[in-house]
Amino acid sequence: MRESRTASAFAGTTDKAGLVMRASIGGKHMKAGPTKPERRAGESVARALLLVLALGSSAASAAGDGDWGFGAKLSYDRAEGTYGTQAKSNDASTTLLLSADSENHSFDLSLPYVAQTGPGRRVILAGRRAVVIVESGKTAMGMGDVTLGATRYLLNEEKHGVDLDAGLSYKFATASESRGLGTGKNDVAVQASLARSFGAATFSISAGYTFVGKPEGQDLRNSGFASFDASVRLASGLNAGATFGYGAASVSGAPSSRDVTYYLNYRLSKKHKVEVYVLDGHSTQSPDRGAGATFSVDF
Repeated sequence: MRESRTASAFAGTTDKAGLVMRASIGGKHMKAGPTKPERRAGESVARALLLVLALGSSAASAAGDGDWGFGAKLSYDRAEGTYGTQAKSNDASTTLLLSADSENHSFDLSLPYVAQTGPGRRVILAGRRAVVIVESGKTAMGMGDVTLGATRYLLNEEKHGVDLDAGLSYKFATASESRGLGTGKNDVAVQASLARSFGAATFSISAGYTFVGKPEGQDLRNSGFASFDASVRLASGLNAGATFGYGAASVSGAPSSRDVTYYLNYRLSKKHKVEVYVLDGHSTQSPDRGAGATFSVDF
């Protein structure tokens, strides 16, 4: 299977950038902008068509691939922060990621279980994490939003000097909206990544755009995200690196999210790898701090 550059669960399936959505603060709900029913329907149809066309095209192309590898990744992470409020929020998530990978394609399915306390709820948007500010300070736990992703490897560094891939992820609204664990709407995101190695060091950049669902009472907008990653091979099977994540705000007037994740991963064997990481937030729209660990196995 193609080696994954990062393995943090802080950003859903593709990157570590965060995003904060303010749904309600102090009991005052943000006023939704004028959204026509037919416009919402059109956007939903467009997202569905985009998903069907992209996954259908990728699956048809992948059918001609040769050898396939399969893997599983189990991640656990915790984060805390005030997110611009007076109260601290804590959350933890355990995520099982199932993947299938060939020379030209990869598909993955993310299955998270989350537990959160405080007014700030970290939920999943397609391609990234988000934080929704709700009124309840009670603990909520349950199934998170399931995400399905597909990636096409366009260029290979051995042949073309760089690695280039493009992907699409679709978030299904399986988390409880009433408990603040999800937005209650489906999202779709597109993303592209470029990477190149220089001796023992590898650098990569990625950028994407999320088309969000439109929950009632929330004036959410589509937004972009990006990340830059640098890693170095310290010894055989041992790598260390850092990822800077950026997420444009999905609510007008809110600041962007910015955070840095530092990670260390070690390949225990040809089929097993572990990774630990810590996150440092640099915006009121990001967690103040976080940490996690991942165990991966290839079949």
